Amino acid sequence: MSIHLKIPSNLGRLADGVREVEIEASRIGEALHKLCVQFPKTRPAIFSSTGQLNRNVQVFVNNEMIQFLDNLETPVTAKDEITLIAGLSGG
Repeated sequence: MSIHLKIPSNLGRLADGVREVEIEASRIGEALHKLCVQFPKTRPAIFSSTGQLNRNVQVFVNNEMIQFLDNLETPVTAKDEITLIAGLSGG
């Protein structure tokens, strides 16, 4: 199933300036991994070395944090609104 994913501006530079993509996925984790395959520079910004979401990345499905749903196993459909927020860090 094709889902629509908006890429935040601070990750857009890592995705060749692309701000929105259509990805075939049935779970949010699958969608994010496919995003990272399509734009490899986004992987370190989204996932830790252990494959978990980085602590500064928040993902919402229909305005609910996936941490309160099924995390990366949260199912998604074409009707869902998916929001990815990547906070800035550093000093």
